[in-house]
Amino acid sequence: MKKISSSRNPLVKKLVQLSNKQSFRNKQGLTIIEGVHLVSEWLKAFGSPEICVVSSSSKSFEVEQVIKKCEELGVEIVELEPNIYTKISPVIEGVGILFVVKISTFQDVDFRKDTIFLEKIQDPGNLGTILRSAVGFGVEQIICSKGTVSAWSPKVLRSGMGAHFKLKIFENQDLNLLINKMQVPVFATSLRARKSIYDEDFTTKTAWIFGNEGSGVSSELLSKIENQVMIPQVGEIESLNVAMAATVCLAEQSRQRLKHEYLGEI
Repeated sequence: MKKISSSRNPLVKKLVQLSNKQSFRNKQGLTIIEGVHLVSEWLKAFGSPEICVVSSSSKSFEVEQVIKKCEELGVEIVELEPNIYTKISPVIEGVGILFVVKISTFQDVDFRKDTIFLEKIQDPGNLGTILRSAVGFGVEQIICSKGTVSAWSPKVLRSGMGAHFKLKIFENQDLNLLINKMQVPVFATSLRARKSIYDEDFTTKTAWIFGNEGSGVSSELLSKIENQVMIPQVGEIESLNVAMAATVCLAEQSRQRLKHEYLGEI
């Protein structure tokens, strides 16, 4: 285990930039995941990270188990003084372990799969929640437009709680182009829609598009989508948060499929 006590160390400077700058993460093709849960999920899904970084003040049993596993895999392990580790860690009062990992990239969109299109989602918490819901309800493919917060930023990774590792995520995509190529029905939520999500059949492969927190799906994209639905609400509030709306839609889709599978009806 290599020990570093100077903030001027080149590796420390690189780690600080990975933590703070999306442009640097994109250039390096690397990002940071922190916490026992996330790093353990990475080990299960992919095996070795690029680097394991620990704080010298971290002594928990769970952290020691991760370190032991990294040693078995031959991973480079770096121990930092607590005052240096906190410059890198995106988590206040974290457990003191993080991985530097490669950002997963994919080449080919499958136009026949369950898919979620995301247009200019800004909040990391919203994006992470949508990814978790996607995994929970069986969606495997996420396509993000230009202007959507980076799925591989540390904040989105924390919010996603390991969902990233079970998804194919495409970023900075032209949604207009890809939606036209979809070979499954594409649905969008709209406050002006005449049908509700409970009127439609989602038992076959389906694509959804969810839009920006403030403005929703753009009129340009919405004009291309015949299947527009609304989520019925009882209380007097304009709309649901985009992550909650996505979760409600995916839950209804999953409910219909489970009922169809076991009872032959929706």
